[in-house]
Order: sequence, then C-alpha cells, then structure tokens
Amino acid sequence: MIHVRLRVPLSAFEVSVSLDLDRPVTALFGPSGVGKTTILETLAGLRRPLEGEIRIDDDWIYSSERGISLPPEKRRFGLVPQDALLFPHLDVRGNLLYGFRDGGISLAAVAEALEIAPLFDRRPAGLSGGERQRVALGRALLSQPRLLLLDEPVASLDVELKERILPYVKRVQEIHRIPAIVVSHDVADVLTVADEVVVLDRGAVVARGEPRALLTRPLARGSFFRGRFENLLEARVVAHEPEEGLTRVVTERGLSLYIPYEEAPIAERVLLGLLAEDVLLAKEAPGGLSARNIFAGRVLAIEEQGGVAMAEVDAKESIFVRLSHGAVRSLALGPGAPVHLIVKTHSIHRLI
Repeated sequence: MIHVRLRVPLSAFEVSVSLDLDRPVTALFGPSGVGKTTILETLAGLRRPLEGEIRIDDDWIYSSERGISLPPEKRRFGLVPQDALLFPHLDVRGNLLYGFRDGGISLAAVAEALEIAPLFDRRPAGLSGGERQRVALGRALLSQPRLLLLDEPVASLDVELKERILPYVKRVQEIHRIPAIVVSHDVADVLTVADEVVVLDRGAVVARGEPRALLTRPLARGSFFRGRFENLLEARVVAHEPEEGLTRVVTERGLSLYIPYEEAPIAERVLLGLLAEDVLLAKEAPGGLSARNIFAGRVLAIEEQGGVAMAEVDAKESIFVRLSHGAVRSLALGPGAPVHLIVKTHSIHRLI
C-alpha cells in the first residue's frame, strides 16, 4: 500500500492530493500543466511539499508532522524523468550500472528487452531522445527500486518500440512485484500499462477508476480532456477490404465504421480514437461524398464555451462534434434535432 498526501504550492494553483494506492500500476493522467510531474518529483524527494506524508506499507518516507524526510537516495524510488537526465561523463554501460543492486533484474535481460546492448560504449550526447529514454528506464529497473516513478516514459519512442517496451514494463512489475506510478497524457499508454488511473486537473483529483471503464467514456466534458481524443470507441473487426485499404469494424452498440486497413484477425477487439473536430455534421443526408462513414443521429446536448461548441450526438454511440457558435445558430441545432455525421476513414485512429 502506498499512502500519499501532499500539498505543493505552484505559481498558478496548489497541488493537493490524498491517495491510497494498492494496484500494481497507477497512472496519473491529464494534459501538461496539471501537476502530474510535480507529484512524481515530490515523491522522489526532488521537491519539498508544504505539508503531507508518504508511506509505503509501514515505512515512512516523508511526514511533515513527524519530521521525517528521507533524502532521494535513501527512498529507493526508480525515477525515469521526461528528459532522461543521464550522466554525461559516463557511457551507457556506466549509466545503467549506476546504483545497480544485486538480486534484481540482470543487465543482460534489460539490455535485450530495451535493445540497448549496441549502445553500451556510447555517451549520452551521441544518443537520440528515444535511446536516452530507454537507457534511463533500464537504469531505473537495475536499481531494484521499491517503487518505479515513470514520467512519460515512452513519449519519445516510435510506435513499434513503444508497443514492445510498455508490456515489458508491465511484465517486470508483475515478476519483481515493483509497484509503479506512471505519468501520461496518452490514453493508449494508460490502457496498455495501468491497472488504475487517477485523472488530475489543476492539482486536484477529478476522477479515478479502472482505465478502460473510465477512459472509454465520452471525454468531452471537463477542460482537462480538451485537445485529446474526445471520442473513444471499442469495436471488433468484422471484415477487410485490402484492395480498398479499408477494414470494417462494429462497435459494442452496433455502429459500423470503416477504418484504415489493419492486418488484424476477424473478431479482434480494437480501441479507436476520433477527434471531435474531425467529425462533420449536416442537417440533411449528404450525397456525392467520398467519405465512407456517413450515419444518422440525434443531438443529445450542446455545450457552448470559450468560442466553440461541443455537440453530443446519439448515433448508436455517443459521438462528440466540435462546432463554431455560428454553425450551431445557422443549423438551428438543439437537443432532439436529427442530424447526419460524416467521418473520413483516415480520421479514425487505432489506439490499441
């Protein structure tokens, strides 16, 4: 059990959280600037809170009331920051072995999984961003930490390498029973690696729960989701049209969609992301369009704020559409209005 209670003043707001974490991997989720990294740095001992306490099981790490504050090196927390922070005077092998503890995962196993053995003799200045991040992750794992703190650990990696590393992080955690707290603003990363997600907005916890149940709900409500995929749809593959470069999927509630061709077995489940701004709305059934995804729906609600409007449309699934205020007025949109939605195939992104 990890007990965290922190108050950390920032220039624009105060981070104030109280969490008891007992799941193997917890994700702190939200866009940049809501306090996720601040919490990680405070846990690691790099930032001192105004008040609070940090405890793992019965071991106190920090307590303002008890006057306890272990220095970072005594906490045995494996921190992987966003910018890696490797030692420039050491080669990759030296960085990996810095703080190495016997009895944990081996250097050979980490090097193979993260594909960094060919980098052993190189210095950090000669590495790409993705290579530095892999080395930092390996260094944290080799320190045999009692808690892993991962700040956007795969943000700089390409999709193929990310898909290999995230499951590996999960396996290492399960085998060595190292609890982890992962900071991310990427829905797919959270769904891949986390057992629980804590959603933050301006330093406060605004939602918490099982990742798939929480993050596949409609996400347009709440400023902390603006700019991410407002529409997340779970679906299964039902047909392929390789000559057309298309795959057809059907959501749990029966909405049929064409997505870019996927080499996926029939019946495989996929998670799809669609930006609200990539959905067009028409009052009448359109004709003569190249778009393959055209379907009828009915407006459920419209929220107008900050110069834009967000319409929620029931089209078997709830689909969120971003509009201008002028479009809402000119189309005379309101709850109950029948509409048609148009979505380009390549606007639909497979996340998992």
